[in-house]
Amino acid sequence: MYRLKVNRAWKTTTLILDKKGNIRFRKVGFEGEKLLQSLDAMIEYLKELEH
Repeated sequence: MYRLKVNRAWKTTTLILDKKGNIRFRKVGFEGEKLLQSLDAMIEYLKELEH
């Protein structure tokens, strides 16, 4: 019999890069709908910095 071991330390990591490829934001873990709101806010912030 084989046993499957899951490493619970693995987490989803989301990176937001600027146009030059620099990491501007890093989010570790999954937060569902809250993550989408955070991503929208981060992207809008970076867009404002470009102007």
